[in-house]
Amino acid sequence: MSSVAKKISELKFRYLSSEFRVIVPVILFILVCGIVAVSFTFCGKTEVNLRTLTPKDTVIYLETNDLGKALNALTENDFFKENSQSKLDFSVIDGFQVAIAVTGFETSENQVTNEQAVLNFKPKFTAIAETHAWSWQISSLVENNLDNFVKKTYGNDVKLEQKSVNNTERYTWTASDGRKTIAVISGTQVFFGNDEESINKCLLAKRGEVENLLKNKNLSLEYEKAKDKLAFGFISNEGIKQIADLVGVSVAVGQSEDENARGFISRILPQILNNATKEIIWTAEKNDKGIEDRIFIKTKKEVSNVLNETLISTNKNFEEIYKYIPSYTSSVTRYSLKNPQIAFRSLLLVTAENTDEAGRKIIGIVANSLLSPYGIADAEAFLSSVESELVTAQFDEDGDQSIAIVKVKDLEKIKSSFDEELKRVSENTEEDKPEIWKTETEDQEIALINDILILGDSKSVAKAIQASKPKVSPIDPNKDLTKTSLFRGLLKTKAVSATYAKNTETAEKIIKIIGKPKDKNSKTTKTLTETYFRKNGVERKYMSDFGFIGTIIEQFDN
Repeated sequence: MSSVAKKISELKFRYLSSEFRVIVPVILFILVCGIVAVSFTFCGKTEVNLRTLTPKDTVIYLETNDLGKALNALTENDFFKENSQSKLDFSVIDGFQVAIAVTGFETSENQVTNEQAVLNFKPKFTAIAETHAWSWQISSLVENNLDNFVKKTYGNDVKLEQKSVNNTERYTWTASDGRKTIAVISGTQVFFGNDEESINKCLLAKRGEVENLLKNKNLSLEYEKAKDKLAFGFISNEGIKQIADLVGVSVAVGQSEDENARGFISRILPQILNNATKEIIWTAEKNDKGIEDRIFIKTKKEVSNVLNETLISTNKNFEEIYKYIPSYTSSVTRYSLKNPQIAFRSLLLVTAENTDEAGRKIIGIVANSLLSPYGIADAEAFLSSVESELVTAQFDEDGDQSIAIVKVKDLEKIKSSFDEELKRVSENTEEDKPEIWKTETEDQEIALINDILILGDSKSVAKAIQASKPKVSPIDPNKDLTKTSLFRGLLKTKAVSATYAKNTETAEKIIKIIGKPKDKNSKTTKTLTETYFRKNGVERKYMSDFGFIGTIIEQFDN
């Protein structure tokens, strides 16, 4: 077990990662604000293959071959046009090529108290911008806009050192706590990052003194497939190994408050990533609905074979389930499974085969109680007693109020799966009247209405039941989630799982940066995420107004 996974299993762990969070706005500054702030006169637009400037041992690689085109795509959807009075002029950066290379990571852990640890996860990254501009213009960008931004990030006591090295101009900012930011101007290119060794590797690749990313055959193959996309990303097998612990900790903290559950997730998930995953590919492209991001997780053949054969969508849709979802619901996830019990078993099998002996024992012990947050003591009996469609819903963005809804296939068997702490408090004596089981504390409740089962806390279950009752007046179409095109997409998709989500916080932040928000318009964005199990891996599609590029931009609003 890694030290990070061990620590989270022993403590009530609070996850913090200041270095990791700082990188996004720093990179964004280079990509957007700093570059847009300068009016460039181009000295030529001969396209440069940025992979030739990046060392072969790069573990994570991101690229957009036309920054202006990528940013313009965020302003061309109906949502932006309806909610923004204007947009930034990105014509000055049309043709700008930008890449980000992560060559490794530094991980450290500081114990704050007996019950709290701080995880510092520092990627060694270099952002490369091919500006196609004159060197004096690039110097102005670095010495003015970038300098101001670094001072804002690190504080005014940051020290700047400038020197000429091997026909390059090198700038190094050092914060009072020792953190460093480095920028190197080499011809028409800017190399910017937080690690001198990483930048030096890129400069060596440019001079042909070390092998570059063109030598990475797997990346090159995927890169060719992604031509003409807005953006491309690649995480190598080595990169997966290096970030596995961070992913495990992040998921553990995000999924549960229970320290035992966190310990289980943080221990098992890194092993699965290391043993089952080969590489990860990301592409972004524009369509008539907004931005579609695709993440493809290539898995080992034995893993993809099992999942592809057992996690099969039925494409059935039980409309009666959705009348129990209130119009204000924040997110809805639909699982369409030909055989939920077999799907559950296959996931356990893949997990067990890609963990160590101790991990397999843990899985064997906890497997049947994985649905305990919903009041289910016997997951096998429950999943063998329901129809092919399972739905979960979060009423708030924090996920504090949530329910699960299923259509019952075997009533007596499903009742036998309930936790013994659930006591029946009302019987179903009339049609459409609920039969209810709940715990004394009301933190868990199950309601049976005809053949529909609703599971959650008492308040959330009551809201679901209330949502199904006839309305005195019709719902405002703008607030009725079932009327939106993305929600209809949730019902029609052939994906094994799909999630429709609303977000009320990100849109205005993004529009403030790339446009000018209108005062009274709706600022709620919507996303549809679909998951498919393919023959050689797992594909996740994200359809949204602004995509992952918008998510990066959002981080700059602080």
